[in-house]
Amino acid sequence: MNPILLLIWSFLFVPEFQTEKKLFTLQEGESIVYNESRLLVGAGGGGYSIITKIKGKFFINTEKGRTGPLDKLPEDVLPKGGLKSNSMQEFQETKVQPEMGFTSDGKMQIKLGGKVVGTLEPGEMPAAAAEDPVKKRVAFVSMTADENTGAMNSTAHLPGGKKIKMPGVMMSKILVNPSTGTFLIEAMDASMQKVYYTESGAKYGPYSNNSKAFDLNGSSVIVMDPDQQGNGQKVSRDGKSLYTLQRLNSSSTYIFNADASKYAEINYKGITFSDGKLIERAFVPTVENKGSSSTLHYLQVNATKDVLLTSMPW
Repeated sequence: MNPILLLIWSFLFVPEFQTEKKLFTLQEGESIVYNESRLLVGAGGGGYSIITKIKGKFFINTEKGRTGPLDKLPEDVLPKGGLKSNSMQEFQETKVQPEMGFTSDGKMQIKLGGKVVGTLEPGEMPAAAAEDPVKKRVAFVSMTADENTGAMNSTAHLPGGKKIKMPGVMMSKILVNPSTGTFLIEAMDASMQKVYYTESGAKYGPYSNNSKAFDLNGSSVIVMDPDQQGNGQKVSRDGKSLYTLQRLNSSSTYIFNADASKYAEINYKGITFSDGKLIERAFVPTVENKGSSSTLHYLQVNATKDVLLTSMPW
């Protein structure tokens, strides 16, 4: 091929700034145990734990070398420093059982561990409570009945004395991102649909009863809501619709870039990006976020059995 044409072809078909690094070479008959293998975020600088198997024996391959053969894997075979394949974490409900008490003038007090965390006015009833496992903050919800209509209204009581009014809420619970301690109130409105309230007081919804909320980078709320007309998932960020994920396989999972404007589906084929591009036989995809930019790291095995780490802007 003409050298000039070859140079143009390389610029057209090789992703900009994509890097590729050989980690090690598989031995004869050696296979990768994909479910147990991991990349460390920031893998461009090293950090991986790739589990392989030969004739029933396990090997642990890391940036520090190779361990094995082993009859079984130890409980913790991952590199130190914390591993994650995605920057999106599901908000979870915590099990908190507050104690009840009363002041001398008859007001109800809510206590946790013997400490007063809130005092309710007459007519207010406690509905939900949660504790931030990171900073040990406490939030709770109270309910009151409207004297004129009998309808129930709720108030979220957040750390620092902040209150969020939630009119018409029938039921509620407080969710927490266990990694950051961020609170999110999940409530059911009068039409029995879910609405979400953030610590800042923003309201998102309504969504179906089967929707789930996720914390993206500690700055946005992602809601996945099953599409009632099909098998997809409608995705919104901070109340604004983004796209619908069409699940192609029951074992599929998804990863997202820093602001969830792009996604990729992970299944037995490899990595399929939201623009339709497919990277075959790619595994252990890991997203590294720095501010609003993302880098995607993933592994592949080439024709000569080399295990390759590829990193690319995403």
